[in-house]
Amino acid sequence: MKTAALFRRICALLAAAMLCALPLTALAAGSDRVKVDASRAGDGYLLINHVGKSPKRLKVRITFGSEVYNYDLNSSGKAEAFPLQLGDGTYKVGVFQQVSGNTYSLLHSESVEVKLNSDKAPFLHPNQRVNYSDSTKVVRMAKKLVKDKKTDVEMIDAIYAYVIENYQYDYDKAKDAISGKLVGYLPDLDELYETKKGICYDYASMLAAMLRAVGIPAKLVMGYVAPNNVYHAWNEVYIEGEGWVVKQVHFAGEEWKLMDPTFASAANNSAKINRFIGDGSNYSTKYFY
Repeated sequence: MKTAALFRRICALLAAAMLCALPLTALAAGSDRVKVDASRAGDGYLLINHVGKSPKRLKVRITFGSEVYNYDLNSSGKAEAFPLQLGDGTYKVGVFQQVSGNTYSLLHSESVEVKLNSDKAPFLHPNQRVNYSDSTKVVRMAKKLVKDKKTDVEMIDAIYAYVIENYQYDYDKAKDAISGKLVGYLPDLDELYETKKGICYDYASMLAAMLRAVGIPAKLVMGYVAPNNVYHAWNEVYIEGEGWVVKQVHFAGEEWKLMDPTFASAANNSAKINRFIGDGSNYSTKYFY
């Protein structure tokens, strides 16, 4: 399949693959059935859970100034990590429970003052969208891949090459997203390791997890991509001395670019696709985690 046709095919499927949160309507606040643990706020995340199982869908809204991030919260009572990725300051946290349709009642709200240990801290730890532990299979693979590498660029190169050479775009999962079967979908990195197939959200989550696990700050980014302005997921990586890589860069005899493992993998890492990825004007960020 030619690259241009491949772009069109991928973009058409990705348009529904990234599932946006439903609007929330705050009604009267209910009883305090939510726990917000801010003990790891300095590391760039909060732990939030509903106390006990919830019979209804739950959502988390985190607001920082004019920025608003909406998330699903599992109804099992298990705590999940939500990133504090917008810097130092006051974050407002709201947890909502579905009443019907798009109407949710406010269960809990509070403000959390955040002073990060580092501005890169949120991108060095797991969260709901980049969910991993030391036992996650791709994390163990990442540590194996970088064992003999001496520089950050060598480590990034080894991990990126592994992802784009060993995983394939999952057109069936993309169709499921279009049909509405993947509402509330979150990447399962162990499942991805076994199947070796995923959509852009899976690719970007996996790459971010692998890089973070070896000490390299990495963002999972969601936004819009040319030529059809469709919703997509990709990565940005931090290189010491150079900062966040958001386009093609040249330094110390090396060349690196913004990281789009989905397109690079699907197009067999062709020169044409790398020129596209390396042109930062093709990408417009909406959210990052």
